[in-house]
Amino acid sequence: MCVPHLRLEAFYIPAHEIIYSLVLEFGDKRKPIEFVLLKQALKDRNQLEEIGGPEYLSDLYNFVPTAANVGYYIDIVRKEYVLRRLISAYNRLSTQCYDQQWEIEQLLDEAEKEIFAITGEHVTTEIVPTKELVMEAIEPN
Repeated sequence: MCVPHLRLEAFYIPAHEIIYSLVLEFGDKRKPIEFVLLKQALKDRNQLEEIGGPEYLSDLYNFVPTAANVGYYIDIVRKEYVLRRLISAYNRLSTQCYDQQWEIEQLLDEAEKEIFAITGEHVTTEIVPTKELVMEAIEPN
């Protein structure tokens, strides 16, 4: 099973974090991700009511239109998570600026660290074997 991973904290609603964690666990164990199995696992862990009960799980399970668009939904969750983190970082920085307890250089360093922490998670580096690059260079287009 191929599951694009999101951080658990990417979910705004705690119930979604719990359910996603369980879905990942099922995937790791190669268990089918079915409503009845999810419901029973949540019940066994005393988390069924914590996520809103069987009705909420059922509504959520029936709401997702198709797995074919999973990449699109993941992008939405990631975008919203990044936006929440940016808002939080800027609120902290704004408070620090108004408090004027730090030197300007310290504030700038702190701002840079905050933003880099957010953007650094989304930078990916693709390693391409040298052989592929050489073959690309010598093959006619």
